Amino acid sequence: MESDIVVRRARVLRYVLVLAMLAVVVANAWLWWRGAGSYGTGWVSIYSEWPTDLHGHAWVQLLAASLASALLLGGLYRLCRLMRLFEAGEFFSMASTRHLRGFALSLIGAVTVNTLVPPLLMLGLRLAGKTDVQAISLQMDSSDLWTLLVGALFFLITSLMVEARRLADDSAQII
Repeated sequence: MESDIVVRRARVLRYVLVLAMLAVVVANAWLWWRGAGSYGTGWVSIYSEWPTDLHGHAWVQLLAASLASALLLGGLYRLCRLMRLFEAGEFFSMASTRHLRGFALSLIGAVTVNTLVPPLLMLGLRLAGKTDVQAISLQMDSSDLWTLLVGALFFLITSLMVEARRLADDSAQII
């Protein structure tokens, strides 16, 4: 009975993840089409804000956001695969551990890309002789730190799952 509830929850979460993936794709397409700023009418809007040193080079932030979104899409796909395994009753298999670890690494990678790509591209522009690049800044906000923390926590959980699986296999061999 309890596993039926888990299977239903995993299925619902998988459907929600597919909708989230579609929302990420639509938001990225919208930002590339419209650029920086706030757009929308009524209850649907997309807001993006660039640092002041990127106003002349909005494509830098768009590129960083798109790369981070690609990593997040990969992570959400891995999470969908994990939910599919949960639906099949594979809770602690090596495949489920790999999918959860892939999701954790995608969270960490997305924050890293979003934080490091804009300053590196701006540094490249500055070294290429673009004189309108006056400042290069590295920016992180609290949501980035929380995302890193959650990614690191999921990564730790996968390490614990691998160790638990190893101990269970050792115990099964002894008996």
